[in-house]
Amino acid sequence: MNFTNIEYVVFRSLLILEFIWIIINMNIAFMAVYLIVNVPQFHRNLIGMIGNMGLAFFVIAISRIIQIVGGSFDPNIG
Repeated sequence: MNFTNIEYVVFRSLLILEFIWIIINMNIAFMAVYLIVNVPQFHRNLIGMIGNMGLAFFVIAISRIIQIVGGSFDPNIG
């Protein structure tokens, strides 16, 4: 494989950006879980909304990691 090929370089940079985005999503999910567990106001008022948001980000991030690791490292596939 030619690692200087422009398609591979673009693919690799997009993959790096996607991993950064996944890290941001995981931080948002863990902050939501932290708020639910440790802040009393969120227990009373926003536990449903914050919990659903946290779970949605968590599921999106985990499923995207599985999709990336599951065989999409080759830019010539598809």
